[in-house]
Parts: sequence; structure tokens; C-alpha cells
Amino acid sequence: MFSCLRIAVLLLAFRLISGATVIVTYASSAGQQTTLASNPSTYTFDSLANGVNNNVTWSGIGSFNKLWVQSADQYGGAGGTGKYAVVGAEASTASLLTSTLTLNTPEAYVGVWLSALDNQNVFTLYQGATVLATFNVSTLVSAIGACSGSNPYCGNPNNLTQDTAEPFAYLNFYATNGSGITSVVFTNNNYSTGFEYDNVSVSTAPGAITGKLVATFVSTPEPATLWLFSAGLFAIVTVFRCRTAVQTPHRIGCRQ
Repeated sequence: MFSCLRIAVLLLAFRLISGATVIVTYASSAGQQTTLASNPSTYTFDSLANGVNNNVTWSGIGSFNKLWVQSADQYGGAGGTGKYAVVGAEASTASLLTSTLTLNTPEAYVGVWLSALDNQNVFTLYQGATVLATFNVSTLVSAIGACSGSNPYCGNPNNLTQDTAEPFAYLNFYATNGSGITSVVFTNNNYSTGFEYDNVSVSTAPGAITGKLVATFVSTPEPATLWLFSAGLFAIVTVFRCRTAVQTPHRIGCRQ
């Protein structure tokens, strides 16, 4: 009896202290430009004016603090039409290297169509003030492989003769193990390149994880949380040990 209880407690402990997990995948289909998640809400930038847009509201979902928006071209614009957002080179006149999406409620999924990818593009995902993941798109670029030969991810999928030297892909972030994404920061490390994106999607119930795995992030609980949990776990095990000792006074210790 005690052994079963001990195993159950240890399994519970592992789950509780393992921390929040973010799983990152990219679309299995090279031409995919929209999410495959269930129950999505999707934001396009088509209704915004070109140039700087401040405090942009995503109705019922959240808001962007600042955006640089431009019309579809060889570097971006899902479907080859409408508009897309960018930080970095194209937004240099606005001194815009970062843009933050703040969500009204924690989301279990965030997806983004990324165009003209390069190694300077970085995502940072938060749950409150806690960083869940910092994902450098260089990891995705490496997974996709070199843009040479017949790599299907390279070149604008809306016109394969455009920007053939850079990859394009839909990226998915799944927050699991009790975590929830409350904000996303889009960063380009300099003004030499751009971080272009479109079709931003979120979902509280995205369904099954899809796509090709590219990264997994596991958050480590705060030391104070670990200490408190360890103290509680010790108390539980002590109670079980004492109970077993009372039931079998002629033996020392616990039955294995």
C-alpha cells in the first residue's frame, strides 16, 4: 500500500515541478500560410494604414503596442495580397526593432506566418512576467535547410520567382503543462534585415499538435516554489512512513 502511495506522490511531484512547456513546430506543408489549430482567432494587418500604427486593438483578444505595416511584396503578405507587419530594416525610419502583442487572457497557442526568414528574427513568449521561451528563428532556418536546389520552403510561395534565397514558413507555439501565453515580443536584432510576419493566430483550445518539431522549452520553477513544494512533499512522505510504522510496530521502517 505504501509503495503505491509513494509512487503516486513522486509522479505528482514530477509533474508539478517540471515547469511549463512550450513546443515549437513549423508547417509540414511548405506553402501553408494559415494556422491548422482548432478554434483560432486570426489577425491580419490589411485594415491598417501603411507605416506606423500605435496601440492597435485586436478586438476581444488583445493589442499590439506599435506596428510598422506595409503592402504585400516579395518579402511578405499572406496570399500575395493585403498587408503585413515588420520590425527591423523596413521600419528603421520609425526606430522599430520590437513589437509586443499583449493578450487579454492566457492562450494555449500562438501561430504566425513568417516570410523572408533570417537569423536576426527572435520571439520571446511570456506568461505574466515569466519568460516561457526565447526562440531565435535561426533554429528554424537550420531545420528548413539551405535555400539551394529544390527546397520547397525557399522563395515566396505566392510567387516562387521572388526572394528565392530566403525561407518562408508557418510557425506554431503550443503552451502545455498548465502554461498560458500572455504576451509575445517580436524582435529583430538590427536594422540590416527585417522580421516580416502575417496571419497571427491564437487559440485557447488548439487541439492536436501539428507540424514538424523544431524546439521544446521547459521552464524551471522559482527556487522558492521548489522549496515549498519539497517541504510539503517531505511532510506527506513522513505521514505515510509514520502510519505504516504504527500499523506494523514490530518492523522498523517501511514495507518496500
